[in-house]
Amino acid sequence: MIIDSIQNKHIKLIKKILTSKYQKKEQKYLIEGRNLVDEAIHYQEPLEILATEQAAAYLSGSTDHFTLISEQVAKYLSSTVTPEGIFAVMPIRQETPQPGNWLIFDELQDPGNAGTILRTADFFDYQGVFFSPKSVSPYSPKVLRSAQGSNFHLQVVIGPTMPFIEQLKSWGELVLGTTLHEQAKEVQDLDLNEPYALVLGNEGHGLSKEIGATIDENILIPTKGHAESLNVSVAAGILMYALNIINKN
Repeated sequence: MIIDSIQNKHIKLIKKILTSKYQKKEQKYLIEGRNLVDEAIHYQEPLEILATEQAAAYLSGSTDHFTLISEQVAKYLSSTVTPEGIFAVMPIRQETPQPGNWLIFDELQDPGNAGTILRTADFFDYQGVFFSPKSVSPYSPKVLRSAQGSNFHLQVVIGPTMPFIEQLKSWGELVLGTTLHEQAKEVQDLDLNEPYALVLGNEGHGLSKEIGATIDENILIPTKGHAESLNVSVAAGILMYALNIINKN
């Protein structure tokens, strides 16, 4: 049987979990595209896979939770211009944070930045990425596309930031910030021999005052040119690379 109407109640419910409100309520989210669905199948069991007849051949034998949909329904569910016709409904994992190197998003808003940073954190083998409540949802379609499946390899946690920072400090971890002031160190001058968390602030106004007050060390990237700042995902990548080199842990 094929679902061919966008008025179908089940399809309408799935459409809702593209929003952070319903992701939180239903504790599930939607991924789209062959690469992401394939990655999901290897790391976490989908609640349901939906695909057009053309895309269904790609998933032959991959899952028991399969729904056939029309091209019209695929376009309705898709957040891309040219949908591949394949989707998976995924459960949000209930993570218990573990010690290790972490990134913390303090009101980071841009989904492209967030997904790119997730992917870079995966590349450098971070333990996880923590999203403050006012940050972009880690399960928004653009975040997931930019992360390219790295959300399945990392711990991804959403919650109040202060208790998480207190937990990190109880583990003996150093909390690093990126606020510019006279005591900030160039990243290569940092003496680092323990796990750490790197806090990244909002693209427009940086770290909030509350979170800024918890920082153990502020670090900066030395500059030789005339640009005053970097895109947050570019800066995060440079800092993660530098910290990966100097961290003796």
